[in-house]
Amino acid sequence: ASVRNKYRLHSVLVHSGGINGGHYYAFIKPDLKDADDAQWYKFDDEHVSKVSSAYMLVYIRESDMDQILCDATQEHLAEHLRARFAKEQEDKERRRLEKAEAHLYTVMKVLGKNGIEEQIGEKVIFDLGDFEDAHRFRLPKKTPFAEFRAIAAKSLGVPIERQRWWTLHREEIQPIDALPVEHCRQKMHTSGSAPNELKLYLEDLGNKEPEVNRDEVCLFLKCYNPDRAELRFVGNFYASKHDKLTKYLPMMREMCGFDQDTPVDVYEEISF
Repeated sequence: ASVRNKYRLHSVLVHSGGINGGHYYAFIKPDLKDADDAQWYKFDDEHVSKVSSAYMLVYIRESDMDQILCDATQEHLAEHLRARFAKEQEDKERRRLEKAEAHLYTVMKVLGKNGIEEQIGEKVIFDLGDFEDAHRFRLPKKTPFAEFRAIAAKSLGVPIERQRWWTLHREEIQPIDALPVEHCRQKMHTSGSAPNELKLYLEDLGNKEPEVNRDEVCLFLKCYNPDRAELRFVGNFYASKHDKLTKYLPMMREMCGFDQDTPVDVYEEISF
């Protein structure tokens, strides 16, 4: 009697690794009676899990092989893909050159109040902001800082006379509603040699005095509203390092738009 050469796919054996070693696992459909609804499982040593399907097996009709497996050229790619690949190649080459010349340049990553306001609560929760999404300046290490300020003024729209620059360094993490301001100060970093990268906060002074009292520190304030589950960046202010932070609670409430009788808790942010 003749036998029908009709098969149902029962399992797929997969080898991961090289010719000298590796790991085997399998996709198996234990129940073949109901081929349409039967469940596939992945068997990986002692781990068994459901999967939506096994590997997809692709067949090519022999008469179409020359057409399907022809040599690929640029003309086979859509225009938007050609543009995308060209941009990726340009970026790759730029990163290669930057890496090779890193010892000659300093990369300045700059965040200002507007940039932080756009990030906080949306893509950033902790930290002052995402410096990978900041304004980026790549300058020779011998560039005078005055020259960089002029470049930043033109690019960021903050005149030189209204610029104040900060690099940020964290202190010990703990609640600070009753601690001296000194415990949560942001320090200005100075170094004898220019680093390869600087993360800077640009403060727009507006009508503020350009000089900072040596007894004052700069504090950055975020506001979390538990009723709305909303986090936002409020701004920065100056405080004497000899004062208790509670002295500045009225001003902090005003910056947040709260009534003076609104109860608030104040914390130093935890860095993960």
